Amino acid sequence: MYNSRIIHLSDLHFEDINEDKRVHVFESDAEEAKRNVQIEQHKKIRDLLVESVKKLTDELKFHKTYVVLTGDLAYHGTRKEYAMVKKFLTDLKRQIHYKDAFFCPGNHDLRRPTYLRDFFELQYIGIRTEDSAAVETVENMVRNEHERRFLMKSMQEYYKFADKETKKAPRNRKTELYRVYRILEGNLKVNVISLNSSFLYHKQLPYYGYLTEDQVHRAFGTVHEGKTGDSKEFNIILLHHPLEAQLSAKRAEITECFNENAHLILAGHDHFF
Repeated sequence: MYNSRIIHLSDLHFEDINEDKRVHVFESDAEEAKRNVQIEQHKKIRDLLVESVKKLTDELKFHKTYVVLTGDLAYHGTRKEYAMVKKFLTDLKRQIHYKDAFFCPGNHDLRRPTYLRDFFELQYIGIRTEDSAAVETVENMVRNEHERRFLMKSMQEYYKFADKETKKAPRNRKTELYRVYRILEGNLKVNVISLNSSFLYHKQLPYYGYLTEDQVHRAFGTVHEGKTGDSKEFNIILLHHPLEAQLSAKRAEITECFNENAHLILAGHDHFF
């Protein structure tokens, strides 16, 4: 991006300790104490992260800086946790003066009501076994705006936060399971494509996410609107689950689409140290 850079962060897992106590059943006081220590350690790591990013940006000078967070901003998807993410980004912006921030949701940003869990478990199992009826059910849901709104309710706190925090307006309607942003860098059009691979997540198979063909093709349809033959474009995909962590029902088709259209893919989910 010419004299611009991207700071890629992921899986920050901001945790509301009160919500953590509500959803976890601890077998002993020692187990609960261990969990509290983990939460405190996570906080210290995030504080060190701001310092590390500041040091890096001071050493390498660029004209503009953008920040991307590829999912699991929160741990339980609560409003309080996104307030904590907001404070983190405010501190980070004070240190490195970034121009804008872009996001995609992760499985921990999902807060699904109990009454919906059985339905999503059936669809998830069906897609995991590549059952054609389950695949078509989910594809049809994503094609329908009313059904998409239904799906997005489980991530309403995430979307309230992310849509407000990103200053650049998306090129698509906010009732879609994707966001497309365009940044102009000289004569280069940089498209940031945020995809939702977490809307179908189920704890039975915690590693896997799912992208529908419709979501991906609609996103790139938005990217290509008004494109001319001589325009220079650079497409950056943001998604939480990397391709190897996508359920296999549509993985080949999605991979082919990415190979044809994407220049850079930024993902999270895998916690490697």
